[in-house]
Amino acid sequence: MSAKDSPSQLHKRLVMGLIDYMNKNDWQVVHAAGVSGYLEPFAIGGYTPDVIAKRSDGLIAVGEAETCERLGEEKTLRQFSAFSDLSTTQGKLGVPFFVVVPESCIDKLDEILNSKYASKMDRIMRVKMAGV
Repeated sequence: MSAKDSPSQLHKRLVMGLIDYMNKNDWQVVHAAGVSGYLEPFAIGGYTPDVIAKRSDGLIAVGEAETCERLGEEKTLRQFSAFSDLSTTQGKLGVPFFVVVPESCIDKLDEILNSKYASKMDRIMRVKMAGV
């Protein structure tokens, strides 16, 4: 985080980075928290993600932006569990779950994901954002 960014400003930059990443990778972001031009996300699995997107085949994905400081918090871990447990309406393969963090804490994210969510890594996409 740069000296001029507050935690909420950093979070917004991460959300914007996730929107850009998903839109460039065959997803259409429809819902994004606090971003004009997008609908506000709704609760899924008891938590509201930062981003909800869909693919041309109808598959839905959720995305969450996290700062380094929030990665180990209990609420963050509960969100990760809820979003990584989602199933499609057909009950088939899990709903893709994107997590974006600053590049400086990608190792911390990997450690958390590998220790707590190893069996779900096929549906968790990690995105590191440089320059934040």
